[in-house]
Amino acid sequence: MVISYEKFASQISFFEFIKDEFTKIKFPQSEYRNELKILNNINNINELVNFLEKYPKLFDLYEGYFQLSTFTIAQYTNFLFDVQKLNYSDEHSLKNYLKHSCLNFENGEPNSKFQDYYKKFNGDNFSKCNFKRAVAAYVGYLQQSKMGDSRRTFLFEHISNNISTRVRIAEYLINQYNLIDYSKGKIIEKTLSLKRHAVDPKTFSGEYGSYRIEKVLKNNAFKELPLEYGRKLNLDENIKLEGFHYVKEGKIFSSQKDSKFKDKVFDFILLKNGSPFFLIETNFYSTSGSKIGINEAQYISLSNHIKDFSSSRYNLFFSWITDGNYWLSTSGMKRWNKIREHLNQELEILNYSLFEEYISKIKSLL
Repeated sequence: MVISYEKFASQISFFEFIKDEFTKIKFPQSEYRNELKILNNINNINELVNFLEKYPKLFDLYEGYFQLSTFTIAQYTNFLFDVQKLNYSDEHSLKNYLKHSCLNFENGEPNSKFQDYYKKFNGDNFSKCNFKRAVAAYVGYLQQSKMGDSRRTFLFEHISNNISTRVRIAEYLINQYNLIDYSKGKIIEKTLSLKRHAVDPKTFSGEYGSYRIEKVLKNNAFKELPLEYGRKLNLDENIKLEGFHYVKEGKIFSSQKDSKFKDKVFDFILLKNGSPFFLIETNFYSTSGSKIGINEAQYISLSNHIKDFSSSRYNLFFSWITDGNYWLSTSGMKRWNKIREHLNQELEILNYSLFEEYISKIKSLL
């Protein structure tokens, strides 16, 4: 019997904080002693420009104070390069800018990291397109670094060796962020000593789903498949194991029959006596968002591919195990009923509690 929306909704789970929401990394004050000494003695743009040359790690303190994590790509681009020149200069002017402010720092020292990206995209011939690609790649590399990362060294070199970069950073922080107002009374230092970074919410909710499913499996005689069997299972090779097992983040394929899901990484693959038989994708939605629509289309298509592939030889079942507050909303109810027109088998769409309720039935499918 197909599960009704009322039954599905009555067993929806609310999020449980099974892991810390925030990182436990504390601000390493001992590594910034010099910077902290001068932090509260900066009174104007010129002073900040001068201090950044000798103490480029000041950038870490300001970024950590004013941003959740790092400044954006746009901010980094404007700090590191003259965006006006990049956007509006002719080819001749860009060549000069490349030579004097990109391949080399403004003080004449070579910028080895930018040179690496420039060679990758340009070779020996100048191209405005590839020059800008090198700029974008270089900026992206530096922007992805965080306090304490080894690549931060390249950012500090860029700041120390380019006066125009120091000026742009100083003007931006003081004029746009009113930095001087925060450079008194150890406000920045106190904030950084308390600050924690949030864990990626997508990873957070995804791990919760995996935790709930794995808990049900372990409580019902499923064991994790030994590592020696790998995470890519061939349906035509018999695994000599007794009982029930599961694989996390695994692939499944047939060496005898092509399938449209051979490259798909499933959240869980369940096995009975060495034979894969039940394929799971899981998502937890606290709110609505574009990802739900994407997942909906993907899983309906995936279910159809698995049904088309299955036969007496390859007896496979698919289940989308989804949960969260969203499914209790009016839009969630409408979406669920729409999805049920396509995922119309009893076990094709479950939540964590229903998965636990139906686990005995799932074990008897083969």
